[in-house]
Amino acid sequence: MKSFAYENYTGEGKYLYLCTTGEEDAPIYLAEKLAEEPVNLVLDIVGKEAPAEMAEKIAGASACLFFFSTGAVTSAAFRNRVNHAIACGKTVVCLRESFVDLAHGMEMQLANYPAFVYAGPEWTIHQLKEKKILTPEVAGEMPKKVWKGTGKYLVIAAVMAAIAVLVLNVYWNRQDRKTIVYYEGQTMESLDLSDAGLITLSGIEKISVKDLNISGNPAITDFSPLLLPGGPETVRISQDMLKYGHLLKDSVRLVITK
Repeated sequence: MKSFAYENYTGEGKYLYLCTTGEEDAPIYLAEKLAEEPVNLVLDIVGKEAPAEMAEKIAGASACLFFFSTGAVTSAAFRNRVNHAIACGKTVVCLRESFVDLAHGMEMQLANYPAFVYAGPEWTIHQLKEKKILTPEVAGEMPKKVWKGTGKYLVIAAVMAAIAVLVLNVYWNRQDRKTIVYYEGQTMESLDLSDAGLITLSGIEKISVKDLNISGNPAITDFSPLLLPGGPETVRISQDMLKYGHLLKDSVRLVITK
């Protein structure tokens, strides 16, 4: 069953009371549409709300709407609420689904009260206005529910987002470290650019390095930047780079890593 998105009205002003047994979503959508009008509303889902508290809400309501569904016509608790509303002298409105038949006793009891087949929230609200049941005196802003645990979940979500950003930063930082640009202008003994997805060695001449590992980058076809003055003394390549990398063997110490 759909959850009602609003808190029940608890103020001192006029309000409507709507009762349902809650096995269907239709009355919940109606309740939310009423709340959006806006209308001060108390929604009583039989079995979820305390009977004594709802009896007080019935007594204080300007009108009582009862949603007769298949479950409602067989519910003793639902009928008790109808009887209590009648006993309190309330305006009782019977909203009935087209396939639901009232028992003869209930039909006779409600014969003098407004009743119509439910045909959606908009049409129902129109009918309630036509019958002077939905009037300006019951208008009011309904507070939205704050679901339990929402704050906790927001904190968890924020923590998870922070972790994700941290992981991505670490990942991209590692990826940056696997680029030639990251090391331009630096001097070092060794540099590992293996499995970096390099397709060119452009810019490698701007790095002063003695031992360079570029294995696992088979897309490199031009090794000439390594032959420039000040280039590496040792170059490590993989077997799948030998087609072009073997040209280095006369100029540097060439090591086949895998």
